[in-house]
Amino acid sequence: MGKIKLDSSSWSLEVFNYSSTVDLIGKLQAMSLKDTDLQPFKKLNKTIGDFNTSVNRFKDYTSNQSKNMQMAAHNKMADDAAGAKSFSGKGKKK
Repeated sequence: MGKIKLDSSSWSLEVFNYSSTVDLIGKLQAMSLKDTDLQPFKKLNKTIGDFNTSVNRFKDYTSNQSKNMQMAAHNKMADDAAGAKSFSGKGKKK
């Protein structure tokens, strides 16, 4: 049977890719609509602002999730190391 293990560098790379992909989402720029009095167009900049706020919140959430995923990997490695120290090898084929 093959080993089951956590490849820390691969995990870190995946978490980095996840986080950096979200970082590529850019903000929308407000539009200059001086020559219209139509309400849907006048509300457009508020909608753009709301969108940008949502993007910022999503980026914060993603950043926190990335930190949690890295901490989970760190905890798993620490638990495995502690378990390996107390492992007696009973039941092992010779």
